[in-house]
Amino acid sequence: MIDGLLCGEFLPTSEAELQVGQTVFDARTNTDMTITEINRTTIMGQAKEHANHVLRPLTMLKKSNLHWVGTHWIHLPRPWLLTVEDWDGKTFIAQFHDSQAELMVEASSEKEAVLKFPKNGTVTLFRLRRMLIRLDAVALVSGLKSDLGENGPFGSTLDLLMSQPTLKETFSPKIKNTLIDELEKAWDRAAPEGVWWAVGGQGETWCCDCTLPALRCSCGGV
Repeated sequence: MIDGLLCGEFLPTSEAELQVGQTVFDARTNTDMTITEINRTTIMGQAKEHANHVLRPLTMLKKSNLHWVGTHWIHLPRPWLLTVEDWDGKTFIAQFHDSQAELMVEASSEKEAVLKFPKNGTVTLFRLRRMLIRLDAVALVSGLKSDLGENGPFGSTLDLLMSQPTLKETFSPKIKNTLIDELEKAWDRAAPEGVWWAVGGQGETWCCDCTLPALRCSCGGV
């Protein structure tokens, strides 16, 4: 699995596992780091300063805030669930080098896709995968309870501290479960097919004249 990651291949979420040596992009600090240690609920990561190649101090990140995006993890402490799907076996994105145009095409193979565009110079084909996003209602409600608590922004910054008895009553198991259930239903009503976008991964360049991969082009069209 790690070999696919190092080669730049996209892996669906169902096949992704946290491993030492993988890359994590921390969206809070705009920093890439390498996983050095994996614990029960956290990981340790270390970033490198590219200018002088100095290793920064280790950073601890929560596993629950990590999301797989096909080739690496992102650390995003937000109530979202991201899922990268596998290739559907038929959909490609074609990027034409000469015209800079980009088209979505359905074909059973790269060869069949290229045959649809005769005499169009060179084209790079990407296997299209969907990335789905859902609301993590459990994380949202849990985060709200934390925000309203003693160390949350309402109490520590806005001086609007909610007492522990009130907080306990406001977020009783029944109310908390109802909130989670209704939030999930609201998401499904608003986006019954999900909110998704397309990701491509590593592409392969082909010649549309001889319909061969660029490395085996026999007509000099590349």
